Amino acid sequence: MGRRRRLVVVQEPEPTTRSHSFPTAARVPPWRPAPLLRAPEQSRTIFRVTLLAALGPLVAGVVFFGFRVLMIAMLSVAACSFFEWAYFRVTRTPALLGRSHACLTGLLLALTLPPFVPWYVPVVGAAFAIIVGKAVFGGIGHFWWQPALVGRLAVAAVFGAMLNPALWPLLASSRAVTGDITACSPTVAHRGWAEPVMLAEGVDGPMLPRPTGILQELGFSGDPVYERITDAIMELPRMSDSLLG
Repeated sequence: MGRRRRLVVVQEPEPTTRSHSFPTAARVPPWRPAPLLRAPEQSRTIFRVTLLAALGPLVAGVVFFGFRVLMIAMLSVAACSFFEWAYFRVTRTPALLGRSHACLTGLLLALTLPPFVPWYVPVVGAAFAIIVGKAVFGGIGHFWWQPALVGRLAVAAVFGAMLNPALWPLLASSRAVTGDITACSPTVAHRGWAEPVMLAEGVDGPMLPRPTGILQELGFSGDPVYERITDAIMELPRMSDSLLG
């Protein structure tokens, strides 16, 4: 007869002093240690919240610059969504499946563009934003710079003179939202914009000089445009208008 083997389990005594540990540490799986804890929010939720936050400046743009702001925003969003879809169809990059991020990129790009640009400017900017700014790096979570700013930099290099005119159009307070930003003419100064003025037929607002251009006139060594500094200050917009953008 064979000998019976008896398994003896030796239980070590519990230590008298316990190490300081947090109660929640035992509930964290070993493959998800801090700081790589999973939050309840998803990336798509963050994109949508940011998209809702960007609608505030979009509404302000419609008030000051009219309906053309919505046209540029919709064209930019549609172009970004199209280029992302087309690039995904060719490369099958998994990180390009988020349509919400493409819409957010298009809206942010539109907010950086002037309201009077032609239709092809946001399309070119969207192509650079999606392909150069995001897709070539691997998609969402892999790009180095904000894709919308990459598109804005590209159109600034290609259409620089168009995006930075000497006179900037602005709808009159009586033509807000419904006016056409392309139907403006130099009629009033900065400080007369908010005052009710008689506009010519077919004119929806003034063409205002940039405040930086007014300040640059003070540094010319030739014939001065302004005799006193106060004359230049009176040409600048009010502080409240500057703070409102």
